[in-house]
This record gives sequence, C-alpha cells and structure tokens, in this order.
Amino acid sequence: MTKIDNTIITRCQKGDKDAFRSLVETCQGMVFSVALKMLADEEEAKDIVQIKRLFLAGIGKNTYLCIRKRKKSLPIT
Repeated sequence: MTKIDNTIITRCQKGDKDAFRSLVETCQGMVFSVALKMLADEEEAKDIVQIKRLFLAGIGKNTYLCIRKRKKSLPIT
C-alpha cells in the first residue's frame, strides 16, 4: 500500500491544487484495489473510484472556499 507523505496533506490544507491532485491520484489506485477485492467486479470498482473522486473534489472545493473566507476575515498586519 502506498504511504501518503504528510507534506502533501499539509499542502492540501493550505489550498495547493497540485498537491490535492497528487493526493487524489495516489489514493485512486488504493481505492480501486480495495473496491475490486470487495466487489469482485471491475466495472463496479471503477464506479466506486469515480464516486470517490467526485466526493474528494467537493471536499477540495469546500476547503478552498473556507480558506479564502478565513483569509478575507483576517486583519492585515
């Protein structure tokens, strides 16, 4: 199983789109492998991976919007 570097997680939390893309691509193979073992159906496993990608995209968008909102509310020093 692939280990995810903590620096990628930190970069994602800071809104780094490239880091988020890398995280999704890294997890995609792991999710497919687990789904295929559980479902024993390649097409259904692919569907699960696609659903996961949409879910992560939603999380990424919400995180980005929260970061932007927080930055706007911080006082300029």
